Amino acid sequence: MNRLIIGITGGIASGKSTFLSIMQENGFFTISADDIVRELYKKNERGYFKILELKLGDVLDNEQNLDTKKLRELIFARPEIKDKIEKTIHPLVTSEINRLIKQSEKNKIAIEVPLLFEAGLENIFTHTVTISAKKDLMIENIVSRYGIQNKDAEKMLGNQMDIQKKVERSTFVIQNNSSYDEFISKGKKLARKLSEVEQ
Repeated sequence: MNRLIIGITGGIASGKSTFLSIMQENGFFTISADDIVRELYKKNERGYFKILELKLGDVLDNEQNLDTKKLRELIFARPEIKDKIEKTIHPLVTSEINRLIKQSEKNKIAIEVPLLFEAGLENIFTHTVTISAKKDLMIENIVSRYGIQNKDAEKMLGNQMDIQKKVERSTFVIQNNSSYDEFISKGKKLARKLSEVEQ
């Protein structure tokens, strides 16, 4: 079966998950790499043990669950730890994405992968979509989402591939620099276009 597999990426807090939901509304089977990571990080799951094997120090909470806030702080404070975690977790995420693709009965699939290009996953996809937003808007959204300072939000953005490079490597781009309603309108328009693509 020929399948249409759309990869969705972009900056932190740029609107990727919102567009994934729009794709679902348009009949796509949807997968979120972030959701996969959350499952992998649960106590006694594969990702949980892989992180503990890295001996990163105090990364557990009082109930021996992975403390994702501590992990996030480590990732954005120390690039060498970020690289270690990504090299450890990316193969598990890729394996699970491939399993879910094979398991799906639908032939139109949309997958949100924040580090799509960084992880070298372009070959999985028929087309890629980057959600692009201005830096100041992403910083504002990150501060609101994670309750952190502007300077820490800037660090988070600085640790990802420059958004312009993602734009240049993508098949489609949605600019999310205005109102929420306009972004939804753009997202729906592209989702309809993609749902009509012949495999």
